[in-house]
Amino acid sequence: MDLLGLGKDGRLYLWEPDSKVLPCSRFERRGDGIVCGHYLVEWDGRAITVHCSNLTDSRIGVQFMHDGVRTLNMARKHVEEILLGRVIPDPVKAAELSRLLKEATEAVTRQQTASHRLRKAR
Repeated sequence: MDLLGLGKDGRLYLWEPDSKVLPCSRFERRGDGIVCGHYLVEWDGRAITVHCSNLTDSRIGVQFMHDGVRTLNMARKHVEEILLGRVIPDPVKAAELSRLLKEATEAVTRQQTASHRLRKAR
């Protein structure tokens, strides 16, 4: 199924095409929290892709794809009331993302540890 994100402008955008979604109405639990990841929720009558993560006090951070860094702080039971399914990660895409993140981290480290930034210890 094609996964949609909700932009800051309130319009729908294609977030990821051809994804697999496992229907669910409750989060899988891990320790005191949930299994973090991408989920589908019903939002204004639409199936929207969000990233859910653990916050403090059994609350869930809900970040809409294409909406920048804004994260809603919601009670787990309220998120589960609108939960439609969990996005099954594609192992090929996950490996590519990991590779890109590693390259980006290495590039930042090289930039921050460049010889012109070196200072003598006191």
